[in-house]
Amino acid sequence: MNSKIHIIEDERIVALDLKFKLQKLGYEIIGMSASGEEALEKIKNEKPDLVLMDIMLQGEMDGIHTANIIKEKYKIPFIYLSALSDEVTINRVKITEPYGYILKPFDIGDLKTNIEIALHKASIEKQLVESELKYRTLFATARDAVVTLDENGIITSLNVKALEMFNYKEKEILEQSIKVLIPDIFVNHFSEGIKKFINLGKPLVGDIIEITARRKNGERFDIELSFSRWESDVDYQYTLIIREITERKRQEAELKASRDNLEKRVEERTVEIRSLIDQSTLPICVFNKDGVIQEYNDEFLKIKEFVFNFNSKEGNQFLIEDLVKNCDCTKSLKLMFETGEGFITKPIFYETNVEDPSDEGSIFIIHFYAIKNEKNFVLKGVCVLEDITESIKAEEARQKLGWQKQHNKILLEKLEEERLRISRELHDEIGPMLFSSKLYLEAYKKENLVNSKYITDSTRLLYNAGVELKNIIRSLQPSVLNNYGLVSAIKLLLKDMQEKSGIDTEFNYGDEALKFESLQAELNVYRIVQEALNNIRKHAKATKVNMDLFCNSEFLSLCIKDNGRGFKNEDIQVDDEYISFGLKNMRERTELLSGNFSIESEVDKGTTIFIDFPGEMIDAKN
Repeated sequence: MNSKIHIIEDERIVALDLKFKLQKLGYEIIGMSASGEEALEKIKNEKPDLVLMDIMLQGEMDGIHTANIIKEKYKIPFIYLSALSDEVTINRVKITEPYGYILKPFDIGDLKTNIEIALHKASIEKQLVESELKYRTLFATARDAVVTLDENGIITSLNVKALEMFNYKEKEILEQSIKVLIPDIFVNHFSEGIKKFINLGKPLVGDIIEITARRKNGERFDIELSFSRWESDVDYQYTLIIREITERKRQEAELKASRDNLEKRVEERTVEIRSLIDQSTLPICVFNKDGVIQEYNDEFLKIKEFVFNFNSKEGNQFLIEDLVKNCDCTKSLKLMFETGEGFITKPIFYETNVEDPSDEGSIFIIHFYAIKNEKNFVLKGVCVLEDITESIKAEEARQKLGWQKQHNKILLEKLEEERLRISRELHDEIGPMLFSSKLYLEAYKKENLVNSKYITDSTRLLYNAGVELKNIIRSLQPSVLNNYGLVSAIKLLLKDMQEKSGIDTEFNYGDEALKFESLQAELNVYRIVQEALNNIRKHAKATKVNMDLFCNSEFLSLCIKDNGRGFKNEDIQVDDEYISFGLKNMRERTELLSGNFSIESEVDKGTTIFIDFPGEMIDAKN
């Protein structure tokens, strides 16, 4: 792009000639003025690259005055074109610092040379000004403290951040030695003084020194220092960049303390975990992502030796794959390390001792857990083996017992049904027949058809058979139980026992109107009492029986005590297959009602039977 020039010349013909010649040289003439006032008005809008200025102009302002305004206000370079060469004019011209001074008449070649030199110099100065402006801006706005020194370590300038950091005003610290701000730098690093410190600036460019500085009030604080050397017109200068690191040092100290505390906690936790693993009664091992078992307790060692038959090794370590190969959980393990979610395997059977036929083996379930850090990143895995052989056997026994209970319940129900059928048949068939026989015999007696003595005996026997038949029917199906409840039925049992055996009885009860949720439950309690009284009458040789029956919302309690011959407790166990049928029957009926059955006995001091039933079997409407 052609350079733009404005011509200020009071002679119109000279101005036009100059314009014509400059255009031929390739310059663009954007304006011409005859006075300083006119020139300033046009230059404000034109913004030329160069001004050619005559000293003698029209109007009140001459060229020197006009040039000075152009320099200060618009920063535009200018060249004087004048016929004046006296000393006074030259001295005035020098003050304005022109880019050239050409005497009239001038040679067009000299004019071009001066114009090109002026334009180049203006360009260089503009770049220098911009560079200086950028430097000053950075210097003033830097977030770090910036201090410049001369070669003797004297402070030549500071930015605002430095003044704030050290709490000085600029006039207080300028021309002072750097040791006022950083006194320890000579002691700790450069024993030969400030010059050696400065001279080391060049080879240490980019290096950072941590050292202590001092504020105006004497307070010491930590700084981070970097410095470099540069050459001015007269000597070397040095730039120090200072950053306060007090907060960083504090944070580093806190971080170190936190790290030390964390390491201590990790160590303590590791010891705790190690102790828990060692003391656990369950087999436990810890493994890494590669499946290498890194830790295990003694219980795991026992399991490892005779159950899992570890074959693969990683150095001296066993691999987890030998433990999990039978439960197909490799994918689950991989997922655990990705998500941190643990899992439990299905029951796995292992032959613990194939050489011992009596050893039925063991059943295990394996628990896997993830050990995670504070960022929820999985570090290791934990394997806990649980031998569930005994619990499975117990469950099987419980199920078997439940089936047995159900079987016994069905048998007892069938037995009661059969007793009911027999009692009905005795009542409906045998009873009427015996009664009819009695009537016939009485009729025969009245008619004197046979010997009256035999008839009388036959009548008596038939009468007794009828009474016994009624007792059998009542025993098989106690109607008093259905009609009047358990308390009345027990009273009748005790009355019959006292009348037939002469055994004194005493019955204590809480609620005579006691009712049960089901007739079957009430009948089972009645049969238990009935069986207990039969045992006492047949085997105990007792003279007295005491019975207590009490209930509330939580339980029903039955206690039957006699003063008979008793027995040793160890001589009879209700679970023994040789136990008397009566006691076994009582125990089974009690269990059908989810009750507890126990016996206490002592030789020659009698026997006590304790039975407790849950309260929910009692009718809530009582």
